[in-house]
Amino acid sequence: MKTRKRLIKNCNYGWEVMQILERTLRKDNRYSDCQIDVYGPFGLCCESSIYVKRNDKIIGDLTIIDGNGRGNFLRRSYEDNGLYEPMSIGWLNGMHHKTYPLPTDNEECMRLIFAKTER
Repeated sequence: MKTRKRLIKNCNYGWEVMQILERTLRKDNRYSDCQIDVYGPFGLCCESSIYVKRNDKIIGDLTIIDGNGRGNFLRRSYEDNGLYEPMSIGWLNGMHHKTYPLPTDNEECMRLIFAKTER
């Protein structure tokens, strides 16, 4: 586990984090019957997402954005930061969603994938 923690801490790009999380999920027997999809990076923020599905139902997901050398950030699409007017370039690229620093601990990132949140 120590190696994974170090890898996430040193990742410069969101898609690198997603690759680590995808490998971790695929190795975990609890998710052997799940479909794991990784998308991205997309848009101005280089947004990347991971979805875990069981029986065609999403049981976990996580979306992160690159932080321009400041680490990676968790994006919560159901929270508006109020910084962009509707239909502006920033709004259309999802930059109106609140972001939070992404934990560098692999276990914490895994917990966030399956955290029950308002959607």
